[in-house]
Amino acid sequence: MRRSGHRSLQAVWIVWLLGTTGAARAEDLWDVYRLAIGNAPQIQEADALRRARQQRLPEARGALLPQVGAYGSREETSQDGQRLGMTDGGIGLTNVNTDATTTSYGVELRQPVLYWDRWVRLRQARAEGAQADVDYRVSFDDLVLRAADLYFAQLAAEDLLAAARANRKAIEEQLEQSRNRFEVGLAAITDLQEARAAHDQSRAEEIEAMHAVRLAEDALRAVTGTPVGKLARPPPDIALPGLEMSDEQAWVDRALQSNAEIASARLSLEIADREVARRQAVRLPTVDLVASRNHTERDSNNVFDALDVNGDSIRLEFVLPVFTSGVITARTRQAGMLREAAASHLETVQLDVEQRARAAFLNVAASLARVEAFRQAVISAEAALDATRAGYESGTRTVLEVLNSQRNLLISQTALARATYVNLSSRLRLAMIAGALNEDLMRETNASL
Repeated sequence: MRRSGHRSLQAVWIVWLLGTTGAARAEDLWDVYRLAIGNAPQIQEADALRRARQQRLPEARGALLPQVGAYGSREETSQDGQRLGMTDGGIGLTNVNTDATTTSYGVELRQPVLYWDRWVRLRQARAEGAQADVDYRVSFDDLVLRAADLYFAQLAAEDLLAAARANRKAIEEQLEQSRNRFEVGLAAITDLQEARAAHDQSRAEEIEAMHAVRLAEDALRAVTGTPVGKLARPPPDIALPGLEMSDEQAWVDRALQSNAEIASARLSLEIADREVARRQAVRLPTVDLVASRNHTERDSNNVFDALDVNGDSIRLEFVLPVFTSGVITARTRQAGMLREAAASHLETVQLDVEQRARAAFLNVAASLARVEAFRQAVISAEAALDATRAGYESGTRTVLEVLNSQRNLLISQTALARATYVNLSSRLRLAMIAGALNEDLMRETNASL
């Protein structure tokens, strides 16, 4: 009888925690991962932007390839008047009445021979294509990590709701016991009033926890694009593995070498360097090879005005900018300033990544220690609750002390689960910062659920 309430409290918690309520198979982290990458509009937007930016390479390459154009025209003219010419009497004015139709058409091939700025632009476009891939990876990893964070956030919200419900049910049992003891004169009215106050407080906490679960579900649905079912969760006795590298600086060095944000910033600096070179190259001469073939035909009522000719030509066109009113100089200076900004941005990103790598490493280590500490705290809270219940039965403890012991146990259990989620999430975050977030790691994390 003395331990029945404690067993009821534990049963409510364990049944909910292990998901043994007879529901369908829980959706795990891998399911949420696939839903996110398959349905999230953020990924679709990032992919469209990547493909659009990759078109700059064929655009730059096309500027160095031959260009072929065709042209044609038709002109009708009519002349009526007088002009100086030969007459029967010598030189004099003659009447002119001419109607003519001129048709011309042709084809021209233009091959750039020397355009140094276009060659620089081609190299720049290659860097932009590489940056598009890296930026897509950044967006992809951000979405994956966000989905994982929201997954564990919903589990944490559900834990709080389960704890609130278990606390309310335990308090209801204690309230009933207090009412029965008061009616037979074994307890004071204060015990009954304290139990009622605790019950009212538990109801308010349960309502608040229900609201938090709903918000967490909506946030996860915004990422997956569809509602998810019951979520799989790690067992209370999950064995959390150690990190691949136990040295903090090793993770920092790996992040500085492999982080996608740093790679994107480096490519931005390379693109800025190329832009400076391209602006400077505009000052250089350009050469085109131009070949053309044309046909001109003119029909006229004046036999001396008619013609029918074919023409072929091939030439080199040389252009050297001599005076551009300072436009090239201004654009070159502008490109140089943007290059300085890109260099500063790279340094900023490197410092930020280093700080986040250290924080993620410390979070993994600290959360692992917290898991072990809270496991011991749960054991201690269980023992404390048993002792408090025994004291209440013997009259040396009050109902308020029993309720506080129950609440401490639930707090320790919830904290243990939350520390586990933080550890798993921090591992994924550290891997993303170090450029090691991939499907294998997601499967490995999911296997623990």
